[in-house]
Amino acid sequence: MTLKRSSTATMQESSIVKSNFKKTKLSDSAALGSNLTSKEYSKLKKAGKTGNVNLNRIKADNPIVKNNEKSARENDAHVETETSVKVFKKKVFDKLTKKQKKKLREKRRLYYDEAIDIKQTWELLRNEDDKKKKKELTESIWEKLSDKEKLLQLCYSHDTCRVICWAYRCSSEDRKAKTFDTLFTSFEKLATSRHAKHMALTMVRHGSKSQRIKLMESLTGKIRDLFLHCSANDVVEELYNCHANERQRAAMYHEIYSRYFVMKAQQEIQNADDKSGTQKQQIKSLQMLLDKSPHLRSPVLSTVKAFILKCVSTNSVRHSFAHKIILEYFNVLQNSSSSTNKSASSVENEKEKEGDERKNITEEGLFEDGEQPAKQVQDGKAVIGEIVPLCRDWLIQMAHTPNGAKIVVYALWYSDAKDRKAILKMFKEKIVEISQHESAYLIICAILDCVDDTKLINISVLQPLLKQFSQIITNTYGLRSVIYAICPRYSLLFNAEIREFLSLGDSNDNSRKPKEVRYKECAQVMQLTVQQYLCSKLEESSGALEDKTNYQLTSAFLSSDYVENSVKQPLLEKISSLCFETDEFLTSFLSYSVVKGILKDGHPNRDEFAQMMLPKVNEFEKDVLKGWSEQSRKLNVLRILAEKDEKFKRKLQTVIPDKL
Repeated sequence: MTLKRSSTATMQESSIVKSNFKKTKLSDSAALGSNLTSKEYSKLKKAGKTGNVNLNRIKADNPIVKNNEKSARENDAHVETETSVKVFKKKVFDKLTKKQKKKLREKRRLYYDEAIDIKQTWELLRNEDDKKKKKELTESIWEKLSDKEKLLQLCYSHDTCRVICWAYRCSSEDRKAKTFDTLFTSFEKLATSRHAKHMALTMVRHGSKSQRIKLMESLTGKIRDLFLHCSANDVVEELYNCHANERQRAAMYHEIYSRYFVMKAQQEIQNADDKSGTQKQQIKSLQMLLDKSPHLRSPVLSTVKAFILKCVSTNSVRHSFAHKIILEYFNVLQNSSSSTNKSASSVENEKEKEGDERKNITEEGLFEDGEQPAKQVQDGKAVIGEIVPLCRDWLIQMAHTPNGAKIVVYALWYSDAKDRKAILKMFKEKIVEISQHESAYLIICAILDCVDDTKLINISVLQPLLKQFSQIITNTYGLRSVIYAICPRYSLLFNAEIREFLSLGDSNDNSRKPKEVRYKECAQVMQLTVQQYLCSKLEESSGALEDKTNYQLTSAFLSSDYVENSVKQPLLEKISSLCFETDEFLTSFLSYSVVKGILKDGHPNRDEFAQMMLPKVNEFEKDVLKGWSEQSRKLNVLRILAEKDEKFKRKLQTVIPDKL
């Protein structure tokens, strides 16, 4: 019968062994030799009791060391064989041609055979004219892509993605609906892929209205992140710019303003509408959000600023959606700075008049201290000045949209002389193209408004316009660019909204030369070319002013305060002579409008033009005056001239007393 040993006995034995091991002498440890393991040897070495132990003998007799050395040798041999195989493969691969290398790489792709098949079918589809055969070929492509996994994988390749897009466009509505349902769950992944985004764009462009609504709903809450993605921003731009209605666009803005803040403001509006009984209003702009909820101003503006700074650092800034957000942000800061300017000046006036009442104003909470309005102005301008340099590399690409062109105008306002020079050099080669663009022509107006260096304007802007003058004025917006150089903010061409926007730059801190001096210097460069052009047109035909371009250019040229009177005089003489040389001149509407505009009160050349016409009118006989009185437009000219000369007025009273 075997007895179990107690734990105390085993502990006593182990302690005796340890004590005996510690007491071994150098000669004993050397004698151990072959019986030492590597761990025992390391312990003895730390204790300083190894003596003259033969390590080679230990390694030779130790089976653990033998096995380790064997495995190491095997590993080295395996590595050597692998490297030799790689070297051999590389030598073989290097000897191949480019086409052979390309084929080898393509064969490694998933679904290589299917990709080759659909590309061959696509080539037939492209060259086919018969509609029935086209349908058959597209159906054969979809049959080969019946598996969802295969379809998705091939969408991510640069070549097969184009084939699938083409097949989607040529397919019937039923097939489009099936494919849409297959890819709908992966739409976000497709949008964020470099090549598959083309499939996402095809789904947006060639899908039905209900499918687009479904896609927009699926992206709710993800617009901000997707727009900042280098590939997905094209898909968001397509949805926003081409297919979204006003309500959907407002929902996209809300994600940039922060949906939390918008929902909070919307609840406040709803509560106010419920009390007043009016209809519910949707927040459609940043200014509207801040007007409805002023207490959310600082968090909303900081959120929008963070989005803009991320936009500027990526290629997303080239899209119109980003231009809309940036312009709204700039307008809010500009309006706040102008309003706080007014409030600051009003507070200063009250200080002078009422003295101690300033304390009451601060106690009521209008301002925390007397210097806050000026501080807010400085902060708003500083923020715009901080963002503008970051946008400078993208200004040419921004100029093609209405909002982007206005951002370029802001960049000119908030840049110093050195930066403005750099911007003008950037636009110099495209200045003619910009002057004829429906949105970008405002950049020309802003340059003429704010740049002090008129020599630089002459070289960079005016000389390119003069070289192609006859071509530029035939374009509606090119004509506006030319007219702005001789008659800035001409009310017949520039509506109140444009004039109001351009007037925001009049108070910029970087322009020091007086505005009138700048305008006069620019007009002096253009005036002779315009005068020679108009005089030559009137010499060619008396009906030249019936052309709308000639009419607008003539009326702007003659009503300008910056064109010299000596330059205007030949044109005035030509117009006054045409009034009497041809009967049809004053009967035509546009020619009559030019003459009436010159004789109107407030025109700079009214008296001079009247003095040119009165001697010829005074020579009229009674029959001629009666003939003029029978035509309403000529009669109006006679009435205006009669007000300037009493002698002629008395003559008219004797001839046509009933019509005066």
